[in-house]
Amino acid sequence: TFYLHDQRGDIHWRLGMHAAAIEDFDKSLELAPFRSFTYKRRAAAYFHFKDYDKALADIAKAVELNPGDLSALSWGPLSQVATCPDERFRQGLLELADKAIELNDHAARAYAARGWILAALGQEEKALADLKTAFDGQPKEDEPGELDLSSAVYELGHLCGLLAHRREAIPYLTKMAELQPEDPVCSYRAALAQLGDGQTDSYRDTCRTMLQQFQDTETPANGYWVAWTCLLGPGAVDDYGPVVQMAELAVEAEPDSVPYVNTLGAILYRAGRFEEAVGRLTEANKLIEDSGAESKSSPAYTWYFLAMAHQELGQDAEAE
Repeated sequence: TFYLHDQRGDIHWRLGMHAAAIEDFDKSLELAPFRSFTYKRRAAAYFHFKDYDKALADIAKAVELNPGDLSALSWGPLSQVATCPDERFRQGLLELADKAIELNDHAARAYAARGWILAALGQEEKALADLKTAFDGQPKEDEPGELDLSSAVYELGHLCGLLAHRREAIPYLTKMAELQPEDPVCSYRAALAQLGDGQTDSYRDTCRTMLQQFQDTETPANGYWVAWTCLLGPGAVDDYGPVVQMAELAVEAEPDSVPYVNTLGAILYRAGRFEEAVGRLTEANKLIEDSGAESKSSPAYTWYFLAMAHQELGQDAEAE
């Protein structure tokens, strides 16, 4: 029965019926006070009502009941935590993150979880210190024991993403890419940071490594991430042919995907195939205009590459 209250509470929450959600979570906890999941869900509801003391108490209970579930520390959007006017809540959340590190025996993922909060609060130097501690605390290759990263990938990967614009984070972004070669997003983050810091040779090395790792992929998303990474800067690879094929793989799977079609057009531009690039980028722009398609990326990406492609063809009016 408690599970049904949890389910209905989640439905109420999604419908914006936050008071009803709290009532359901209250009933669930009466029946099953051992449920850390319910405490963290109710904490988010209390936070919505600016009842920060109760929200913090529920997060504390969730951490106590299930220290390994570090999502209790970030169940609510950390961007909202950063703007929370209650200093006691922000400080209390950091203290709970300290406690979680102790309860998890100083595991890498626990440091990464605290780093999330520190980064959201603008304390990037401390967040970088947690990132360094997480990596430095891992067993070395010549030491016994397995890397804790198998359980820390999400936390560390997210923290790396939050700090990707920081030069100091680049070695850790690169290390994540080495440790998770099957995840193209890790390599993308490393490449983006390298390029942003002017490390063009390192950026190109990362692109070439990605291309080698995923050259036989049949997964559209993998092809997309390789192509997207290789189009960030010019001269990423010596031969764009295989990269174009990867972008085509993604479009064949989802021909109405704005990011996929846009990426194919942009990588065609990088390959010097400007007329084809204009065709695909115009197609991506039409998808945006006709369907109002929701996309995680800005339509400005499409217009940026479309303008450059027109310029290369001497079509100045269209470029403008």
